[in-house]
Amino acid sequence: MDLNFAFVVRNLESDIDSRWIDLSKMSEEEARAEWDRIVDYDYDWEIVDLECNFSINYYDYQYASFETLYEAYEILERAADNDMDTLIAEYILYNGGKVTEIHDDGFVIFAGSEDSDLGYAVMDEFGFDGVDLEMYFDFESFGRDLRLDSYIADVEEEDPDYADMLIDMDDEELGEHYVDAVGGVGELGRTTLERYFDYDRYGRDLSFDYTFISVDDIEGWVLI
Repeated sequence: MDLNFAFVVRNLESDIDSRWIDLSKMSEEEARAEWDRIVDYDYDWEIVDLECNFSINYYDYQYASFETLYEAYEILERAADNDMDTLIAEYILYNGGKVTEIHDDGFVIFAGSEDSDLGYAVMDEFGFDGVDLEMYFDFESFGRDLRLDSYIADVEEEDPDYADMLIDMDDEELGEHYVDAVGGVGELGRTTLERYFDYDRYGRDLSFDYTFISVDDIEGWVLI
């Protein structure tokens, strides 16, 4: 990501503002020269404008020194060099952390903002191992498709009484009955499991631990 970090400093004695001091485009020497043109250390100064594409807190820097601002810039510049670090840094700042508290101890799933996006992405990354398949299997859709695929009609040819019992079930009951009969969701085969897995519900549950973060054109889910 291209970091944007620029500010305007005001001499509170003379009430004169600097030009925009854009650390993303100026050398440290150029930025320092503009700072020194405005700031007189015998008097107070204030940062009156601050722009950054990270969610830094302006009030942390309202009366900051040049050294403090430049340190923040260097920390954010390192974070901006890597998409994963960018999202972790933004997560920390978005949740009220300070620039000096940024670290790379986190996990990122790159996916869109919808719960189902998270569900699909985590499943692609880790697969079904350790997932409660019964909890996230869509029995209702599975039962509906069994009915549409003439499952009951096929049963009726061999056992009309059993077919009558199946007819009286709603779609969810039919799906659950079939799955129980074959020994559980894990016996249905991967293709069927992927088709009827409720990625939206799975992603919704994951979202209690993950937070969706977007910075410029970089977006993903961060787990700290």
